[in-house]
This record gives sequence, structure tokens and C-alpha cells, in this order.
Amino acid sequence: DVAGPVFKRIAQKIFTDAPSTNKIKKLDSRIPKQDSSYNKYTAEANKKSSQIPDLKGMPGMDAIALLENLGLKVKVNGVGKVKKQSLQAGQNISKNTTIVLELS
Repeated sequence: DVAGPVFKRIAQKIFTDAPSTNKIKKLDSRIPKQDSSYNKYTAEANKKSSQIPDLKGMPGMDAIALLENLGLKVKVNGVGKVKKQSLQAGQNISKNTTIVLELS
């Protein structure tokens, strides 16, 4: 075969197999709804930024970010949501203090 006829067959296959543009559905361009649970915890922490927040039930990754922003060092055991924290909620924060979170 010469390149011309081969190219013609390939081009015809592409154009006949390509989906019609009027059959393509419009993409959903709405902005996803923000999870408000993290906002609740950050609002609480901002009010009491000199005290350890109550983290029980909070997702582990959110708890880590919150505590690090308060200047604490964080150690984590497990995965999931905070089940137990080594420093009591309401306790005054000392910078560079380490808090241990137990997740489940």
C-alpha cells in the first residue's frame, strides 16, 4: 500500500468512529458545597486560640492542621477520626508542646 490510501482509510475511520459533538453532555460547572464541619472546629479554635480545642470526632487530617496552626507538635496513632487526645480540651497551650491523638 501507498501512504495516500492508507492515510485515507485511517482518516475515514477516525471521522466515522468519533463521537458527535451534539451528543456530548454539558459538564457540571457548579462549585462543590464546602464541608462545614471543619469551619465549626476552626471557629471554635479561633475563639479560644490559647486553649486546646476538643477534637473528639474530628477527622484526623483536620485535627492535625488545626493543632499545627496553634503551634503544637502532633503525633498520631491510627487512622480515621479523633477518639482520644493526650491534652485535655480547655487546657492552656504552650508553644512546641506535643499532643498525641488516637484515631479510629
